[in-house]
Amino acid sequence: MLQLANKYEGIKSNIKNLNSKLDDDIGFMLNNINIRHNNKSGKNKKEYIAKMRKDTMEKWYDETYQMLLLAFLLNEQPSRSKKICQLKEKIR
Repeated sequence: MLQLANKYEGIKSNIKNLNSKLDDDIGFMLNNINIRHNNKSGKNKKEYIAKMRKDTMEKWYDETYQMLLLAFLLNEQPSRSKKICQLKEKIR
């Protein structure tokens, strides 16, 4: 997950322009559910996260993964749309 988070940094500004709510949600999740920071102990501890059941945490990791995939697809959509337009022109 951390590798995806690092990859996200390269497109973050574009996603922020396309969907600022998605960017905000991704940033929150990466920083607060024990992905980028140790949120189970130490200076970044979040009591709610420290006490969260493993299966519940995994569900939130899955949600974060889905949002990251959405962001990557959203980032690629302009290029994809351009190719589709070119295909339409050839078909018509």
